[in-house]
Amino acid sequence: MTLKPEPFDLIELVTTTVEELRSLADQKHLHLEIETQVSNASAFNDPTRLRQVVTNLLSNAIKFTESGGIWVTIAEHSLDQITISVRDTGVGIDPADLPQIFEPFRQVDQTTTRKHPGTGLGLAITASLMQMMQGTVQVTSEPGKGSLFRVEFPRRLPTADEPVKPDPSYAG
Repeated sequence: MTLKPEPFDLIELVTTTVEELRSLADQKHLHLEIETQVSNASAFNDPTRLRQVVTNLLSNAIKFTESGGIWVTIAEHSLDQITISVRDTGVGIDPADLPQIFEPFRQVDQTTTRKHPGTGLGLAITASLMQMMQGTVQVTSEPGKGSLFRVEFPRRLPTADEPVKPDPSYAG
């Protein structure tokens, strides 16, 4: 996989993606809300891959939430960093299972009678895409209370002919 950075409107991309999945939330009578906390919606990154990340996180939130709601938040972590969060009132994840959820083909419920179908690739792909986009994915969760997935990535990915700026917080 390669990234194809181009300019796009971040709010439009996330809103369109959420609206495409809204019918799945409606079928389960879930509240689905988007909140934007950005003063500048422009971004230069890979919109196709970012859409895939949002789709993966939102699809999981819908799949694992039986009642309540899902909130998608777009925020500026800094002038150069964007954060997209997906919070739900779903089943949550046991803290002991959190380290493995980003592994390929890994699902918390590995039994053959599990309630939620899937390949176990969505979060692994999300983590891989975030790494390619020079970003991160984090999760906090509590069983029975829901989960919060948060991706953070640069608003502007450097192009092939631009040097990558070193991370000033890295002391290695």
